[in-house]
Parts: sequence; C-alpha cells; structure tokens
Amino acid sequence: LPVPGSNQPNVVTPSALLTSAAEAGQKVVVFETTGLQEGPTIADFLGEKGKQVELLTYFPVINTYWGLQMMNIGTHIPVVWPRLKSHGIVMTPLTTIKSIDGRNVFTADVFSGEERVIEDERHI
Repeated sequence: LPVPGSNQPNVVTPSALLTSAAEAGQKVVVFETTGLQEGPTIADFLGEKGKQVELLTYFPVINTYWGLQMMNIGTHIPVVWPRLKSHGIVMTPLTTIKSIDGRNVFTADVFSGEERVIEDERHI
C-alpha cells in the first residue's frame, strides 16, 4: 500500500486478518485497489462480525474486474451487493487515500480532489 502512514501498526493486510495475525477494531476502512474480490470479500467478512466498515475504491464501482478472467462479468453482483448492504457496509467509489495519520484516514475524490477525513478507524 503506497500510502503515507500505511506502515503504522493499525494498518493491516487482508491476510493478517484472515489468519488471525491481526484483529480489526469496531470501525474499519477497507481500501480496495485491485478491482477484484479482495476488498468486498474482506468488507463482507468484517461486516458479518458486526464491524462498521467503509469500503473505499478508486474505481467507479466495486468489483470492476471481478469475473473478467473467466468472462462472466456481472454474475457476482446479485450475491455480493445484497450481502454488503445487509451488513451495513458503506461503499465509497472514486476515492483514494492520501495519507493515514494515527487513526485518521485522509481521502480525496479521484476527479475533484475534494478531501475528507475518516476519523478513528482501523485500516485494511
């Protein structure tokens, strides 16, 4: 994660969460950068555990490339979106993380540059 502040102890990888090498706090930001299933899957995993999750992606939608390798684009949507919504996952497209300072995440809209601070979070 080439984001200033991403080397802090409160910033962890998806694999660290899935292997119990790290724990998520009650409020979590997941930064999805691949366009594949990792971000939504981790957000779903945490939401199912009752965490408050905001899923950020710099793509226009989550899962931009999910299914592309198998040429079944869009077949995941009827399953993934309802699960994320049922867990109260906040999905924020077209957003990048500028920096992380302590427990604050500084974000920006990829087109307008409008900035926002997400406070007191655990970061994935």
